[in-house]
Amino acid sequence: MNERINELINQAYLNVQSQSGRDVTYFDKEKFAELIVKECTNYMNSRTEDWDAKLRWIFNDGSGYMEVDVDSLLKEHFGVEE
Repeated sequence: MNERINELINQAYLNVQSQSGRDVTYFDKEKFAELIVKECTNYMNSRTEDWDAKLRWIFNDGSGYMEVDVDSLLKEHFGVEE
């Protein structure tokens, strides 16, 4: 597995205190998913020398195209806040 994935897995473990006062560590699946989405969008934004992190969709009838900010689309789709 990619080393970066392992780092994100480790970041998704959270320490909390139980009602009995014991420290408990658990894996937060939501946190892990959020970290993955942020990692993807950060990677895309770091590649701006190759492309401007926008996706151009060409209309089927050839009448033009629409530019879409992929970073914002992915974060909105997965409900990840900045």
